[in-house]
Amino acid sequence: MVLGRLRRDTGDAEAPAQPPGGEDGWDFDWPEPEPEDAPPYRPGRRAIALGALAAVVLAGAGLAALVGRDPERTQSEQRQLEAVAPGASKQRRPSLAVSPTVRRAAARLSLPQQVQQLMLVDLQGQYPRDPFFARQRRRAWGGVVLGTANFVDEDQFSLLTGEVNVVARQARQVRPLIAISQSGGAGSVFPDLPPRAQPDVGDTGRPALARSEARAAARALRARGVNMALAPNADVGSAVGPYNDLVFGSDPQRVARMVSAAVAGWRSGRVVAAVGHFPGAGAASGDPSSTNATVGLSRAELRTRDLPPFRAVARTAPVIVISNAVYAAFDGISPAVVLPEVMGGLLRRELGFRGVVMADDLNSTAPVQGVGVGTAAVGAVQAGADLLYVSGGEHEQELVQRALLRAVRSGRLTRERINLSVQRLLALKERYGLLPRPARRRPARRPGPAGR
Repeated sequence: MVLGRLRRDTGDAEAPAQPPGGEDGWDFDWPEPEPEDAPPYRPGRRAIALGALAAVVLAGAGLAALVGRDPERTQSEQRQLEAVAPGASKQRRPSLAVSPTVRRAAARLSLPQQVQQLMLVDLQGQYPRDPFFARQRRRAWGGVVLGTANFVDEDQFSLLTGEVNVVARQARQVRPLIAISQSGGAGSVFPDLPPRAQPDVGDTGRPALARSEARAAARALRARGVNMALAPNADVGSAVGPYNDLVFGSDPQRVARMVSAAVAGWRSGRVVAAVGHFPGAGAASGDPSSTNATVGLSRAELRTRDLPPFRAVARTAPVIVISNAVYAAFDGISPAVVLPEVMGGLLRRELGFRGVVMADDLNSTAPVQGVGVGTAAVGAVQAGADLLYVSGGEHEQELVQRALLRAVRSGRLTRERINLSVQRLLALKERYGLLPRPARRRPARRPGPAGR
């Protein structure tokens, strides 16, 4: 994964209040009708009075049911739900097929905590006493990203990852994802650890090697406290592409086989693999993390050249990262990371992806759109992103959180839309052992016969 350069935003400074929650409508259990041959009932005065009172109560309850009934969803709300989970807009209370543990954990989170779960932020600092950890106690981030600027040796690195988990446990937060870029070779935070550089592995034409390298890398990273790798790159190289030194090659089918094997290796090593950069940025005019890059291919060319690797892992990859490049195949103006036709249409509906959709660095997205990072974050969630990578420090993190909260308050985003992404993220964490399982109750022991 290629992480974006730091860009600062100056807008979206106002913090909104949390919106009040609404009550669900009432359900009534109506009595069974009396049999037709029952003797006639002649009510007395007291019965008539009680009956009138009951009618008033029922009428008021019926009015409350009408007032509390779920309103008709707007087209914008339907599009948002369909982008994140096709078919969700047809459900009265949209939910994913997740475990009861996940559903309960999502329901326990307040709106600010749910928004924080959607954010993957840079860890600013090198030591446990740095201000980042004091902020972490108040912000239940979904994940943190570490880079070479955070440490000078492996002991210091392990101290940081350990502190992230300690703070989360003490603050009673869901354990965060702890991510680094480790696609191989010079593009890795630990260049001396596996995997080998992707071009070197791709040249061998051996998917088994890609799998074993990824598995070895996963074991090495887990020993250092990492549970998520921003790897592998599924981009297909081109003659002048920006990622030629970071990809498995320029043949789509070979890249597909290598990426599929690498994802399997990361999974067997119990580390989340975040596959980038959908729908393919190998033919971009530049590195989207550092410049306004364009991919000039048609949709037909994307399908034959760039999509095969993503199609190969659509059923197995836990996370797919959306590119910051602009695509002529779509509107030719907006980065892919804010286009619902990319996430909801192409990735989820056509390829059938059901994992976590991650927006690449929003500090690289915002300048392309000419907006602040908070506005870019709202656009990415509206388009179907579950996890937002926000590089930079406290300033950028707070802008994104406030913008998302304000969007929910104003109705641009709904609570049910946020909740779907939270469920998907918590399901991912449950699968990789980051969500505690409820303790099993031990059956009561029966007393044995006397004297035993």
